[in-house]
Amino acid sequence: MDIYFELAQPERSYVMGFSNSFVEYALAPSFNYVGVRFFPSMFPQLYKINAAELSNQALMLDEVVPALAGFLSGAFAEGDFSPAMLDAHFLRHISQTTFDADNRLYESVSLILAQAGTVSVEKDLPQGIGVRQLRRLFEFYIGDTPKEFSRIVRFQKTLQSPKHYLDAGYYDQAHFIKEFKSLYGLTPGKVFPK
Repeated sequence: MDIYFELAQPERSYVMGFSNSFVEYALAPSFNYVGVRFFPSMFPQLYKINAAELSNQALMLDEVVPALAGFLSGAFAEGDFSPAMLDAHFLRHISQTTFDADNRLYESVSLILAQAGTVSVEKDLPQGIGVRQLRRLFEFYIGDTPKEFSRIVRFQKTLQSPKHYLDAGYYDQAHFIKEFKSLYGLTPGKVFPK
């Protein structure tokens, strides 16, 4: 999940939920966006919101977390940006927050990240939690299912270090190309020309 705003208009900040498909936004010829990307489950933990309600959309931040939108608007009203101001704000907020997610959620997220998204949800994720219960935790804290989260992680890892599609866990070349275009908007051949 991300929050972002145009530095010239900090009063118009947005939150972007988990997205499982390619999204394109038109930008003005001149822009200066500031963004914060949260680790999986952290935005819902910090602000006690259901991540599934934000999935696949960008919403005005003041409709979701008015206090955070107010902070951004006031702190950057003069157009000056300081990462230290954002750090101080979030560190203060973290110190006052009780984190209550099930540890099996964190174990699952860690395993998916460590395995670059190539895990079997039914076989590889922590014991002692049912598939449905884990799915509910993922939907609330991540915004989608463990399978979709794994799919996005696998794709991101493929982008970071392009390798043979079979090594990345794709069934065949057609599956890889379809997935790539769905998530990136272009085919792999256009992104990684030979």
